[in-house]
Amino acid sequence: MRKIFNGWRPYLEGPLTRLLCIAFVLTLTAAILLAAVETGPNPEITGFVDGLWWALIFVLSGFEEIPFTNAGRMVALCLVLFGLTFLGLFTA
Repeated sequence: MRKIFNGWRPYLEGPLTRLLCIAFVLTLTAAILLAAVETGPNPEITGFVDGLWWALIFVLSGFEEIPFTNAGRMVALCLVLFGLTFLGLFTA
């Protein structure tokens, strides 16, 4: 099994791969937080899938919908700032 990944090692250890992994983990974590915080007060978020959708929208396009709770707003703000930073790092 190790021989299979030896040819891919330079691609898997590069800075772009690390950046994409950090973006993936951060977006999933924010989706879990949004689903946990907004499920009761916000009728549009009913579970993890809706939280993931909102997290992706916040990262890719910014605020289209405003979360109801203060904790949800903080998560959304962090996602928007991360999205701006990620876009700058990805294009640089």
